[in-house]
Amino acid sequence: MIWNTQSRLLFKSLTNHTLIIRNVKNMLLDWASFEAGTLPKAEFVVEGRFDEDYFTEAREKQLGALLAQEVIDGEDVWVDYERDEVKVKIDLADMVLKHLVNETVEAVAEVEYKKTEKHFDVDSEYKEKYE
Repeated sequence: MIWNTQSRLLFKSLTNHTLIIRNVKNMLLDWASFEAGTLPKAEFVVEGRFDEDYFTEAREKQLGALLAQEVIDGEDVWVDYERDEVKVKIDLADMVLKHLVNETVEAVAEVEYKKTEKHFDVDSEYKEKYE
C-alpha cells in the first residue's frame, strides 16, 4: 500500500487450479466435520420419538464450535491494523488538504476584496474631485 512501509501477505497467491481445488476441498471437509448443519440421525430418536430439543442442542453446540474455529482461523485479519492505519492516514491527509484549500480560498478572496475595495475608493475620490 502506498502509505505503508511494511506490507504483509496474509495469503499466498494461488495460481495452480489443482492446488486451489484441493484447498477448497480441505476447507469444506473441515466445515463438514463439525456437523453444524447435520440432518436428523437415528441418535436423535429417543423412545421411538424424534427428540427435537436434543437435535437443536446438538446443532447449536456444533455451530458454536464451527464459529469458534472460524474466529481462530480469521484472527490474523482481526489483529491486522494495516488497513485501518492507512485509512486514518488518508482521512487525515484529506482533512489537511481541505483545510489548506479553504485557507487559500479565504486568502485569495481577501486579496480580491481588497483590490475591489481599493478600486471603489479610487472611484469615490474621483467623483469627489470632479463632480
